Amino acid sequence: MKHIRYYISLIILATLVVACEEESNSRLVTSVTQMTFAANGGSQVFGIESNSDWKISSSADWLSVYPVAGSGSQSITVTVAIQDNKLEQEAKVVVMTADGSKVVNVSVKVEGSQVKTGRYLDLKERQINFSGKAKALDSLEITSNISWEVLGPEWLEAWDGDRWRPLSKERGVIRGNGPLKVYLRTSADNKSESSLEDVVITREYLTGDFSRTMEVSQAGRMQVLCTPAYFLEDGFTMGWHSGCDVAKIYFTVTNDKEENASGMSHELIRNTFSVTDESFINSATGLKPGSQFYIRAFTEDAYGNMDYHVYTTYGDLPEETPPAVGIFFGIRDENGRWMFNVGTNLLTAGFHFHATNRANSAFMYNDPILWRLAILNTNKKYWFQKGSLFIAPGRIFVDNLSENTGEIHAMACALQEIGGLSRPKMFRYDRYYDADGKRLPDKPLLDRIPKAMLNDPSLR
Repeated sequence: MKHIRYYISLIILATLVVACEEESNSRLVTSVTQMTFAANGGSQVFGIESNSDWKISSSADWLSVYPVAGSGSQSITVTVAIQDNKLEQEAKVVVMTADGSKVVNVSVKVEGSQVKTGRYLDLKERQINFSGKAKALDSLEITSNISWEVLGPEWLEAWDGDRWRPLSKERGVIRGNGPLKVYLRTSADNKSESSLEDVVITREYLTGDFSRTMEVSQAGRMQVLCTPAYFLEDGFTMGWHSGCDVAKIYFTVTNDKEENASGMSHELIRNTFSVTDESFINSATGLKPGSQFYIRAFTEDAYGNMDYHVYTTYGDLPEETPPAVGIFFGIRDENGRWMFNVGTNLLTAGFHFHATNRANSAFMYNDPILWRLAILNTNKKYWFQKGSLFIAPGRIFVDNLSENTGEIHAMACALQEIGGLSRPKMFRYDRYYDADGKRLPDKPLLDRIPKAMLNDPSLR
């Protein structure tokens, strides 16, 4: 019995020695353990020294790294995708060996444009447009380190944490301290022909030494407002705010200022113009870069009565050479992992990449819709199982996808900063396969998406 125990002890000891030797043989060192970025973000590089495979993850949506996996010694690019950060933020980059035996944390700190010890009060938005219907919802985002109060017109209500309370121009109905999001909504339908226009004031409580103003409006009975406009190379993506009696919106987009649709018959308008209502997000492409463009819209109520809205000048499409990104090919290995080869041009400052094999995903919809969903809401990652901001082109590996669904979708959006405006250029990669792996024909894309789908968890 003693001999048996002796041999068992030797086996356990030998196992522990081998494990320690294996752990000691695995080496992972980073050139830094802390990185500091300015309030406007940017990119920095640190080095990895290792004798094994490794992988990297980050703890914040605004923080990305490239590459995210590799082996041996290599330089790593860390990108903070943030602009005019108000308050100091911290996150970390986690580097570990593939077997998890070695882990190194790199702390990432982003400086704030406003010192925490100083007194300040600011608003994220300076204008909100509400539809003409009652209970149209939006929010006021306050960045502050002082006590404040909110004043405004009585046709708006604010949520105080327990109930909706009408705003007042005489006193601050809503009060708070520090950064906070205050939800606002319209109190009733606006039955007048013209829009309601006013301001919401956020000021320092009692003294009023600090004060910020935000313009607010509620659409008139048959009015329509196209908002917002997200620029693409040859068009933009738009949503709608409409009056309380608007049942349908007919619209067209053109570069021609002189085009006049006011004399067209109602039936011709219905048959010629695109049709939507404010529950959809629409897109307009094929416009001439470098020219002003205009939106002409007709609204129709439930009884067939129509109202014409004079064209709206929405701005200039940039005519500079756009950034570009291409997905040259995708390969799936026997383990289900996809590898994409991505390239960019010299004007590309960075690009977002998303991929999924989820059936019935947002990739049913066209590029402007994907731009709005994927890029502007990257932190929410609508419908996408993989999404990051990359600086350097090359091979991108995508794993942890769901089971093989017979399709793969990838999207890359190149970014370029021009006058503070981030311009995108889209590129898609869509493939469909049968059970034997034979490629099937491409499916048609749609040009609009219901807003209600934005929060549908089944599509994420």
